Amino acid sequence: VDINQNIIRRTCDFCDREAKFACSRCESSWSCSELHGSYHQLRKTQSCSPVKICFSPGVGRYVVAARDIQAGEIISVEEPLVVGPNQESEPICLGCLAEVDTSYLCSRCGYPMCDEDCSNSPEHVQECSILSRAPKPDFSQSSYFNTTAYHCILPLRVLLTEDVHKSELIHQFMDHREDRIDNEYWKTSQELVVDFLRNKCGLTAVSEAELHHIVGLLEVNSFEIHSYGNAGYRGMFAVGSLLSHSCRPNAKLIFGKEPPFTSRLLARVDIPAGSELVTSYLDTLTSTLQRRHLLRTGW
Repeated sequence: VDINQNIIRRTCDFCDREAKFACSRCESSWSCSELHGSYHQLRKTQSCSPVKICFSPGVGRYVVAARDIQAGEIISVEEPLVVGPNQESEPICLGCLAEVDTSYLCSRCGYPMCDEDCSNSPEHVQECSILSRAPKPDFSQSSYFNTTAYHCILPLRVLLTEDVHKSELIHQFMDHREDRIDNEYWKTSQELVVDFLRNKCGLTAVSEAELHHIVGLLEVNSFEIHSYGNAGYRGMFAVGSLLSHSCRPNAKLIFGKEPPFTSRLLARVDIPAGSELVTSYLDTLTSTLQRRHLLRTGW
């Protein structure tokens, strides 16, 4: 209510819901939930993140500096909205996400795990009940193990996300369906994700369109994360995944190499207030010809 007793309805900075909470420090950031409000907080320094989320019809949501940001300044710190194995990876425990061998396989779904405790962990039980409906995957090969069994895991985890506020953040991203429908991975995901989950795991209540939408959200907005070993992961982030690519980035994402794979967004250079934050999706030392090819085929 303002000074004239008019009711003012504010929208959450991260979604379209009505805001319930204002930041007690800056009083300029609003959120609908504790989760969404946490992305505005830098808990280690007890300060506010110096960015705001904007929207453009042709681009979608993007991040701009709410004030002048100094080079080297930490802009945001966050854990992934959803994380899991990359499509191609050494075996990973689906419970704790540790890199494992294949000496222990879940007795129900057949995926490599650390042990029975991880096999029965809350992180795995729900997806296991669905995966166990399909034939068990073959992890008997010795090098770069099964390169097809992990394609379905992250889309399934998005589908099973129970936290409404987290799910809203995921589904607010763009899937760029029109740009992906003719690319090579569309056919791969049709077989290894859509057909697998619907026909072999019995998720017929989920439409093909919805599954392709989820695959697109992950393909367009996830980052590859590397462990200290040979395991490969993918994660999607509420703030980090909003950053567009630039070959002259002003910000850098640094990912933890072990669970929970915390992401830190740092300023590479001084960033004036109002400037869009951009990062490089590729190694900045990659040649121009390589960058053009990878960006054209990957994004």
